Amino acid sequence: MSNKTQQEKKGQKVVVISNAVKNPDEQNKKANLQEIEENISICKKTEKLKVPLRMCIACRCMKEKQELIRIVKNKDSKISIDPTFKASGRGAYVCKTKECFEKLVKSKAINRSFKCQVNPEILENLKECIK
Repeated sequence: MSNKTQQEKKGQKVVVISNAVKNPDEQNKKANLQEIEENISICKKTEKLKVPLRMCIACRCMKEKQELIRIVKNKDSKISIDPTFKASGRGAYVCKTKECFEKLVKSKAINRSFKCQVNPEILENLKECIK
């Protein structure tokens, strides 16, 4: 007979947590709690960290946030390049490749994303960042 069925016959309350039988009346209560804590710590270690992904407005491919350049339009409608990725406002991301920059200029994707005409100086600054 299994441990659980034996205890059910005796009329004791049994709580099962992660394959460890925990009975409040048993002497090995601390041992069961330790086993549960070890199982939880193993689960936490095996979890993968989430990596933020963003879409390039030129090539429309998803990449990690740090692999892209962020362009921001703030409340005053001023558009600038954001090297910290923390500036407030509407953000748009572009790959750090010449192909994406050329596609960005040709398709005017940056104008569409900010719903306004972007100053050519911003595009020149962006071109310098890509080099």
